[in-house]
Amino acid sequence: MQHENVLRAVANRLTVTAVDDLPRIAGLLAAQLANCSLNLQFADSKANTASVAVHKLKTRINSLLQEKSIAGRFTGAVLVKASIDNGGENVLRVTESWARGLLNCMNKPDTVEVKTLYLITLTRIFVLTQDDPALVREITTPLLPTFIKTTLNLIRPTSIRTSNGSKNVASPLLSSVLTCWIRLLPKYASVFRPFLNQLKPICVSVIADIEARAPQRDLAIRLLCWLLWSIPKTTIIQDSISMGRDLINGAHTTADKVFRAVVEEHESNDPTLGRAQGDITMASLFDVYTLGGKFAFANWSSYRSNSSSHGDNRSIWQAWE
Repeated sequence: MQHENVLRAVANRLTVTAVDDLPRIAGLLAAQLANCSLNLQFADSKANTASVAVHKLKTRINSLLQEKSIAGRFTGAVLVKASIDNGGENVLRVTESWARGLLNCMNKPDTVEVKTLYLITLTRIFVLTQDDPALVREITTPLLPTFIKTTLNLIRPTSIRTSNGSKNVASPLLSSVLTCWIRLLPKYASVFRPFLNQLKPICVSVIADIEARAPQRDLAIRLLCWLLWSIPKTTIIQDSISMGRDLINGAHTTADKVFRAVVEEHESNDPTLGRAQGDITMASLFDVYTLGGKFAFANWSSYRSNSSSHGDNRSIWQAWE
């Protein structure tokens, strides 16, 4: 009886309080729901005397998620998160409409913090439904692809104008979205499979971005590893080899740019890479060391004295004077 009264009080408070004032009491209402046996109250049985209060609460949360103001949508997301975290299977069975409402909220022009709350709440719903085939069939299977498409749009880089022209800036939601994907992909690998061609370039671009923060690169690396779970069994060997080769080639390309002043004689173990030939063998002529962030060569003078015998290579060394 006490839990029923708490549920009824929360529903009444949501109804009589102005929408703009709800964020101030959202934490209090969430705490009250946490102390209420929601799984028992949401049970669908004739003996349940709290059915009226439950229906009123569900309806009010649905209406809040469809509010035009950010205050209503934020409060609705807070209450959904509190309900699913402290409820059980009976609460999850009524979350389909809430999940659809949260998906619509993600397309609204809300702040980064509020959109992060939407992402966390939806991810939590999908994670909690994994152990129930009926819930997976009713909620996750139809809604998770829409969630992935929406998050792909959320992390599109924005172009800003600078004194040197335009510049692409990473989305502030990038880390949150990558974290959600990492949580969901091992559990629903088959659902992520159609999006592999979109997720791989995102991971690689984050890893290669010199302006990306270290935590973002770590998340991208983890997600890139988890993508192997979504590869079909018939092509996993070929795709894994291809992914590894692409990463190695990318590392070689980066090293070529970093050491572009060094002319080397190198024969790759991979016949597909061909042979990169230089005019001299660096190890035999020079001791290369780092000096002030650049490369210096110990036997510079001896090489310059014989530079005429090396033709066009002289211009390479002149650039480092």
